[in-house]
Amino acid sequence: MVSRRKNPPIPVVTGGTDGIGKSYTIELAKRGLRKFVLIGRNEAKLEDTKAYLEDEFGAHVQTYLFDFFDGDYAELRKYIEDIDIGFVCRLS
Repeated sequence: MVSRRKNPPIPVVTGGTDGIGKSYTIELAKRGLRKFVLIGRNEAKLEDTKAYLEDEFGAHVQTYLFDFFDGDYAELRKYIEDIDIGFVCRLS
């Protein structure tokens, strides 16, 4: 069951554009979550997943293009520092 708070914390999902990660993200949307931050290394897949969540569930989705192998972690921290993160799903 999803929190009924007016502004529930936002899940940050890495690896949410394929396989188990995408399925998990869709399941969260089915259960009522409507705000997501998706982090991935493939811009086209990020945009496709964002469009699907927005079209099917009316979700608000932020995306961030990032490669955990050689990405700039300081920039990633800067991007998410003001987001009320509910939990992080590292599924990549």
